[in-house]
Amino acid sequence: MPRAPRHLASGEAYHLTSRGTNKCDVFLDDSDRRSFVRRLGTVALNRQVSCLAYCLMGNHIHLILRGSATGMSETMRDLLGGHAQWFNARHARSGHLFGARYNDVHISSDAQMHAALRYVALNPVRANLVNHPRDWPWGSFAAVTTGTVHPGAVDLVALASILGSARADADGVRERLLATVDVGLSAARAD
Repeated sequence: MPRAPRHLASGEAYHLTSRGTNKCDVFLDDSDRRSFVRRLGTVALNRQVSCLAYCLMGNHIHLILRGSATGMSETMRDLLGGHAQWFNARHARSGHLFGARYNDVHISSDAQMHAALRYVALNPVRANLVNHPRDWPWGSFAAVTTGTVHPGAVDLVALASILGSARADADGVRERLLATVDVGLSAARAD
């Protein structure tokens, strides 16, 4: 029996996650991670999707995307499928890399968007990998706050608008993102 189609709404934002098959690692080293971030930027630009946040963990990924329903579905197909093919070729393996279909959670309010941005940024803190998300080089938080965003990997203009920054430059976004994430930092450390 075929799977039911997704019902993503065009122009809406979604928190998307995908995990490795049987919780296997989907990144074995920094080359895997760099390749994924480059691919994310390229695919998002090609599909005209705004990536608002990402975080690469060992066996799963978090993305916050906004765009057309078709663009987001195609972005996930190209991103996950492309990474799996590259990863399998590079590491001499075969078979599925990502497990079940990616999960999508519709972000329907400003409060939910801020919570999702916070959640994605603080994922490595909750996992006890770092004390602050700026120390996790494989998340958009560190990329934005250090000014090292790969082209297309984060839509700074869209993020500035969401965060209420009058300035769409990296400095304006950095200040607002820090304020948004720092609200949840102590709770994430306690988790």
